[in-house]
Formats: sequence, structure tokens, C-alpha cells
Amino acid sequence: VLGVDVNKMQTRCFKCPSNTYSLGKTLRYSADDQNWDNFLNVVLQRCSWISGVGIWNSKKSESFVVSEDKSKIVINPEAIKENTWNVLEFKLNVNLLEDGKVTFAYKKTSKKMSTGTNGRFAFEIDNINVLQDEDPTQNTLQSFSFYLQKGIHDLQWFYSFRASKNFSTPLAEIFMIEVTPVQNTILSCTPCVFGASTEGSSMCKSCPFNHYPEEKTMKCIECPANSVAYPGSKSCIPRPVCSKIYDIIPIYGPCKQGKRTVKYEFRKESICNKNTFVLPSNLPEIECETCNPGSFLDSTGICSTCKEGEFSSSINEKQCTVCSPGKFTTKAEVFANFKELPSFFETSCEKVEGIMEDLCSINKGWIIANKGITVLPYTPT
Repeated sequence: VLGVDVNKMQTRCFKCPSNTYSLGKTLRYSADDQNWDNFLNVVLQRCSWISGVGIWNSKKSESFVVSEDKSKIVINPEAIKENTWNVLEFKLNVNLLEDGKVTFAYKKTSKKMSTGTNGRFAFEIDNINVLQDEDPTQNTLQSFSFYLQKGIHDLQWFYSFRASKNFSTPLAEIFMIEVTPVQNTILSCTPCVFGASTEGSSMCKSCPFNHYPEEKTMKCIECPANSVAYPGSKSCIPRPVCSKIYDIIPIYGPCKQGKRTVKYEFRKESICNKNTFVLPSNLPEIECETCNPGSFLDSTGICSTCKEGEFSSSINEKQCTVCSPGKFTTKAEVFANFKELPSFFETSCEKVEGIMEDLCSINKGWIIANKGITVLPYTPT
């Protein structure tokens, strides 16, 4: 791995020590690298505002700032001006040693308004627009890669929006930027934030769930009994005490005549110490759950949906009410309690390359918890 011995003022190569790494010809900024502060020191930033009287730029251009947890850069709330168009941008200059690519991951907010879409994320290479995202249905985490020819390039990211009471929460977050291969002068090795490495590594290796890296070989070893490790952990920790909310799931039988059975099981993704926890006793007969607004409890004790032209505005009603003349019902679903996820609900966990460790191996999405839905808590080690 290339580096410079600054003290001796001579070019020399050193191997990075264990649990550190060097990217070599790759320039990358991410949560794993914990170097967003350095990134904002090397880019050019600009804030512009557009109104009926013209365009003006800020004297102190801080369009993006580092998030509190150092995992990403976000738009600077102090740069936003109300009731006008805001254009927040930054530019990165790179020199590629040969043909390569730029990859980045981001999330933005776009909202469909009566006058069009508000909130646009864009990316340019050498003043040529190659990405323009203003899709109001796509506000999730996304990752893109673009080809770059050998030589010098200007890479520029934009987020533009009109700040108003109807669009009060503009959002643009950059989680990872990577450019390769570049001329990169490396003066030191970077400590592994997640995972571990052997001497002379260009990356930190993350062991999968419930495994930790052996110190000398970095071979992933399964944790001993009653201990656990999250993906990317350097060691195992004692399994936590089981929680009735996050670790136990009730399995309900069908509702018959207003009654149903319930038994309790550990969730498949639970990591708690099951050896020290006794599951609640199964219940042979309990009252069925209340019916959500928009449905009624029929004679068989099952919640049924109101017909068109009928409604129920509270929980557990015995029958639906017919709309009065001159009025109609709007089509809507209301969920006041959850015993299970409805069949038309979909939940998932998506891993984006280059962004922290893979938590999807233990977190599959939203789960039922105490008549509501939640996600599993996570504490890195």
C-alpha cells in the first residue's frame, strides 16, 4: 500500500497495521471511512436562491454539512430561504489515472404539487447532466455508477427545491461517494470503524452475524453460547435479556364466535438469551381484536369491510351506517391496531453497497409489537 514517510522526507511504501486499511487508487467517502469532514474541505460549495427579482449567491457557501453521527452529508438547514427556489450544490475535481467510474448513494425528497414537482436531485459530469431525479414516488435510498474517461473531471451534485409551508421538510442526503482509479497521495492508514483487517489490507472485512474475526488470520469464528455479534463487530457480547416487545411474537388462531387462541414464540431474528427466559403460557381462548374503522363485527365474530355507500367511524362497531342522501364514502383503509401484518402489506430490508455493515441479516423490516408495528433496535459493538 502506497504511503509517504513524511518524517524522513522520502517516498517509501509501508504496509498498514492490523485493523487499519488504505484504499490505494480509490477515493471514497462514506460512513465506513468516517471522513466526510475531509470531503467538505476539498469540494467547492455554492448556495443560490432564485426569486422574481433575480438570482443571488451566498457569500459563505455551506450548502451541505456533515450529519451528527458522521455517517453522511446533508443539506445545511441554515442555507434554506423560505418562499423562494433554493439551489444547493457542491463540486468535486478528480484526476483519473485510467478509465474508471464514480459511484454514489443518496436519498432525496420530491413532492408532487399542483404546479409540478418540488424537489429535484441532479448530478453532472463536466457540466453535462447525467442524472435528474424528481420522481415523487422514489424517495428511498438509491445508488448509481457512471463511467469516467481517463483525465480530469468536474463532478457536481445539485438539490433544488422551493421552500414553503407545503414543502417544509426538504431532504437530500449523500451516504457514499467513490471514484476510482485516481492519483491518491496516502499519508496514513485509516482505522477500521466496522470489521477488522490484517496487515497491509485495502479494506476491512466484516464477519457475518454471530461471528467475530480471529485476531491474526481474520478468519470468522462463531460466537460462544449465550453471546452474539452484530455484522461487522470485532468481538462478541453477552446476549441481551429477552424483551416481550422485540423478541416474542404472538401467533393467533382464526377468530370464531368472537374468540380465538394465541400461542407465543421467539422471533426468528431474535438474538436474546432464550435460556434465561420463559415464554408466556398459551391462551386457549381470548376475545378477538376490535375491528378497525371502516369495518364491523359480523355475526360470526369476524371483522368485515363496510360495503360501498356505508361507513363505520369507530372501532368494533356491530354494523355499518348507510350514508345519508347527498353524501358518499371515500375509499380508505384505517388501521387502529395490529395483530398481524395485513396480507397486502410488504416489508423488507435493503442493503446498499458501501454503506456501513449489512444489518439486513438480522433485520427483515417492520414487525408487530404491542398492537403496533416497529423495527428491531440495533446497537453496534
